Amino acid sequence: AKAQEDINRILNNPALSGDDLNTIGNMYYIGDTLDKKLFRPDFAKAKLCYEKAIVKGNVASHRNIGLLYQHGLG
Repeated sequence: AKAQEDINRILNNPALSGDDLNTIGNMYYIGDTLDKKLFRPDFAKAKLCYEKAIVKGNVASHRNIGLLYQHGLG
């Protein structure tokens, strides 16, 4: 619950740029690729980040959200 509140607070920070949100989305899309101990992929959170990045004009997020849908993850 606390972690989710922290994540929501971070994602709703108006100071984040579209690039920032796209990068966070990529982190959620990939997850912790080293040992899966930090976090697992979370496609719903990745999609949310990409959507917010698109609103802020990030072009790469259009592609990334398309990949989520292409692979049935969106």
